[in-house]
Amino acid sequence: YEKVKQWDWKNSNSKDIYIDVETRKNGISFRNNLVRLAEQFILENNYAKAEEVLDMSIENMPIEDYDHYSLVLGYVDNYYLINKKEKAQKVAKTLVDIFQDRIEYYSGLSNYAAAHHGDDIEATLLMYNNVVATADEYDKEFANELKKGYVNSLKSLESIIE
Repeated sequence: YEKVKQWDWKNSNSKDIYIDVETRKNGISFRNNLVRLAEQFILENNYAKAEEVLDMSIENMPIEDYDHYSLVLGYVDNYYLINKKEKAQKVAKTLVDIFQDRIEYYSGLSNYAAAHHGDDIEATLLMYNNVVATADEYDKEFANELKKGYVNSLKSLESIIE
């Protein structure tokens, strides 16, 4: 934990730099290690440190910039577990916005083009569903809001999925 706090993030969260593919790949290790550390703190009921680690990850590797969204799905659950509902909702909304943008793109494709993105479409829907299901465990009102968006997203894909 002390070593993690000393990491020098430099300008990893700057909007003025391009986050290339290799940097995003390296982000996988960082995000994975940070979420595992946060989960350990949660098991130890040390919610303050868990929150600090989760916040550090989100702040220094913005979700929108580092891709690999499946690694961020657990953040929603972890924030709920440490009773940080607003932060859980913020991460969930960020992910949902990304998923909706992707689905909007896919829904505009021809059936032929969509067939080439089948795995991506499926992965996006599965991750979106995961966020909704996680919210539903802890926050029914918020989950109902997300469910409406999910259903609308599915409807927008009706012409390309069977």
